[in-house]
Formats: sequence, C-alpha cells, structure tokens
Amino acid sequence: MLLKSLAFTQKKADSQVRWSVLNTVLLLRRHELARAKLAKAMSMGKSVGTCIGIIEETIDDSDIQLQLG
Repeated sequence: MLLKSLAFTQKKADSQVRWSVLNTVLLLRRHELARAKLAKAMSMGKSVGTCIGIIEETIDDSDIQLQLG
C-alpha cells in the first residue's frame, strides 16, 4: 500500500520488494556477527526498530558503501 501511495505500479512495487529482500539477504550473509545478533533479538521478540538498530550498530557504514557502490 505504501508503494502504491507513492504511485508505484504493482509490477514496480513487486520489483522493489524483491530487490530489498535480496539486498538484505546478501548483506546478512556477508556479516555473520550482525546475523547472529539479529537472530537472537528476533527470537526474543524485539521490535523491528531494535533489529534495524542492531544491524546499523554491527555493520560498519564504510563496508556497506563498498558493497553497494
């Protein structure tokens, strides 16, 4: 619904979601420590915001830019 409200077509929204999921999987595969901390937080029922914070605190910004750039 969010992507539709931004005037995304269904096809473009689906593509964006697929890209986001793939990008997340690739990042977590490359960062074992972040994945382990994230798994622990999720098993404890932590919020999505907390989980995002764990990823941001565990993975160095320069490493992400190198992978995406």
